[in-house]
Amino acid sequence: MKDAEEGIYGPEQLVWGVAINTETERMSLPEARVLKGAYLLQGSEYSFGEKTLTLKGLQRFRGIATGWSTIVGGLKNELKAADVFLSGVDGSAIVKPRVEEGATSREAQAWEDLWDLFEDCRWLCARSETWAEKFGGDIREVLVPMERLALPGQLRQVVFVSSDPWRCVQGGAGAA
Repeated sequence: MKDAEEGIYGPEQLVWGVAINTETERMSLPEARVLKGAYLLQGSEYSFGEKTLTLKGLQRFRGIATGWSTIVGGLKNELKAADVFLSGVDGSAIVKPRVEEGATSREAQAWEDLWDLFEDCRWLCARSETWAEKFGGDIREVLVPMERLALPGQLRQVVFVSSDPWRCVQGGAGAA
């Protein structure tokens, strides 16, 4: 019953939408997940200078990009540019940034940041021959630091840094 629901064990599995290979210790996003975002970003509402994006359209983008951020380092932080526009419940409403009333320079910057985010994401999925590099990585990258340190041999790769020049050590030697 469990095998029918989850599939049988194999070194390569799809886990929560991420392809994981335990033999190579690599993870990647399936091509379909990258293409979904690439196709979405071809819509005119995601063009630079366009301010007709609906809440539903932004939610679609944010959902796809959130899935990408598990693999693409740094994208999670960049998605804050979209979060500034996420408010309300009417999916057909045109989005506006949440800034103080009359703060036109902050509103303009919010739009610039959003358009730059769209452009960055278009660049990420522009060339399929670079997807393995951009949408893939070492499976250890998704672990929190304490989990990563628990792996065999990882402690030797750590550099402990302190403001005390006598406390900077590598490989855990001398760490208190």
